[in-house]
Amino acid sequence: LVCNAPTQGIRVTYTDYDNYDSGTDEYATYEQYEAEKSITSAIDYVTKADIPEMYVLTGHGELELSDIIAAEIVSKNIETKTLDLEKTGTVPEDCAALCIYSPSQDFSDNEAKAILEYAENGGKLFLITQEQGKEMPNLKSITDYFGVEQLPGIVIEGDSNYFSAYYGPYLLFPELKSHKITDSLIQANYRVGLPYAS
Repeated sequence: LVCNAPTQGIRVTYTDYDNYDSGTDEYATYEQYEAEKSITSAIDYVTKADIPEMYVLTGHGELELSDIIAAEIVSKNIETKTLDLEKTGTVPEDCAALCIYSPSQDFSDNEAKAILEYAENGGKLFLITQEQGKEMPNLKSITDYFGVEQLPGIVIEGDSNYFSAYYGPYLLFPELKSHKITDSLIQANYRVGLPYAS
């Protein structure tokens, strides 16, 4: 399949949407079928006027995006750029979403102010944190704005229907409710795993 637009084109081949895993016998085991996702992504790419930019914050000991998360972002036709707020002073105007991935150091007052200004003007935030065992008042000011509070410790699930039998009650499988973000996951019968959630 080739999709062409006046200034752009994209090619989707069968290797983009078929995943095979060789089993214990002589035949390949069919693992998953990715055609619809790949074709939809290709059509979306060539028909979009602008590709959204997600800025990934750096400079505070943040973690690298995992290959799985990075691949999902690419499949949604979102480009990523790094952002050092200490250098720029503001979140760029073309930022469709700001990703803050588990900083190990707090933000400066000026950085927190820039993030809050971005949020107050309708900016979107993708925030993943983990317990660092220390106070981060400027990060807290950002989570407070969104009505989120991180408490010490991790969540342990008591209902075996909502945690992993293999990893135990600290790998949570929350019940997904209908929302524009979760509807595609519900329709595909996916579960979301949240290890060591706080």
